[in-house]
Amino acid sequence: MASLIGLHFGQCGNQIGFDFWKTLSNEHGLTSNGVARESPTGGQRNDRLDVFFSEGDQEKYIPRAVMVDLEPRVINGIFQSDYADFFKKTSSFMSADGGGAGNNWASGYAQGQKVSEDVLELIRLEAERADDLEGFMVTHSVSGGTGSGLGSFFIEKIRSEYPKKVIQTYSVFANQAGGTSDVIVSPYNSILTLARLIQEADGVVILDNTALHHIAGSHLRATSSNKFDHINYLVSRIMSMSTATIRFPAPLFSRMTSMLATLIPFAPLRFLQTSMHPVVDPRDAMDYNGKTNINNVLRQLLRPINLMISRPDHMSRSYQNLAKSKGVMLSGLAIMQGRINNEDFFNTTTAAQAMMRDEIQKPAWMDHNPMHFCRAPLSPFVETKVNVSGMMLANHTSAVTLLSHTLHQYSAMRSKNAYIDRFKNEDGFHLDEMDQSAELVNDIIEEYKNIENPEFFQPQ
Repeated sequence: MASLIGLHFGQCGNQIGFDFWKTLSNEHGLTSNGVARESPTGGQRNDRLDVFFSEGDQEKYIPRAVMVDLEPRVINGIFQSDYADFFKKTSSFMSADGGGAGNNWASGYAQGQKVSEDVLELIRLEAERADDLEGFMVTHSVSGGTGSGLGSFFIEKIRSEYPKKVIQTYSVFANQAGGTSDVIVSPYNSILTLARLIQEADGVVILDNTALHHIAGSHLRATSSNKFDHINYLVSRIMSMSTATIRFPAPLFSRMTSMLATLIPFAPLRFLQTSMHPVVDPRDAMDYNGKTNINNVLRQLLRPINLMISRPDHMSRSYQNLAKSKGVMLSGLAIMQGRINNEDFFNTTTAAQAMMRDEIQKPAWMDHNPMHFCRAPLSPFVETKVNVSGMMLANHTSAVTLLSHTLHQYSAMRSKNAYIDRFKNEDGFHLDEMDQSAELVNDIIEEYKNIENPEFFQPQ
């Protein structure tokens, strides 16, 4: 059974990683110290625990996780929580001085170089425990210092050391204009991180903080005091559903490589968006009174307006015009869970072709259906009132709006050299690297725009 290792960098990466592992422990019937409970159905367990867990002594299952931060608060909090005995303390790294990266990509990257061997040794040890390592799932922020800078450094190192393994990232994008980032240099950090994701990652799931804040407030009734809890849990649901066919017996997409091969037909265009229906915290799902069936859920997933990506208002006019475009779908995967029989699934996926004519545009040169559908078994350990739920991963050209907005923010600051001394003062960092990263991001934006051209595949 192919195994995946979770790598969590920085405050944001470790917070959403922690909620992801708690969600997995619930779905696989593990106690907070990793002991497997008996199946509530009384039969033999058929979940694939080996994908994300290694088996220790006394029938205890241990997450294949490495947590890294340059300040101790978040990781120490995890080891003081109810899940203190769930993780191996020896698989975490906290900087000795605990000073963090000061929200500076260059500082995070430089500190990554200093602690390189210590962290890589933790990753190697985890990789050696896996009989068939398929790859790595990385959680991080692109706009701060540690998740972006130190995360970028280790994504490069992992690609170099494990060139044939999958690197799938869940990357949190914060938007200053949307009020979800208080890091003044986040455009610089984001551009530098995006360049590494473009060059080194196999798939990048966009977690747009602005869109997630809106969803938490409008759908989950989140308040200012608990909004981050709801957002982190929503992200953990995205991560758990996107791996459900890998962790539970399913006829399709039982490996991350097959999923990414379907979703990313052109290697440079690897930014994936998500949609989910119903948007409900499963912890409260027993109180959900909406009607769900496979037809309704699929229709909601296929609506471009439900993609979890914001369309910023504070963009240049050219990018505002671009944001008005619906864009086209290069590839999509709808993962369905719930009480679904074979006939309903077949009939509805066939009917989805008609839905797509109304909801989703595909490139003019594409002569096949870009959407794929699959069912993922429900966990027998999680009870829910929702009959059917779904999550879609979409390689859609509307990702250009977020990438373009990030580049626009960068260009506005860079043209005035605003706060540039924070980077110039970091030993070993050269400003040319920043401008080269911006050029790389611009190239990807142009590629996404060109792929909508009906003559994209015409001979030159």
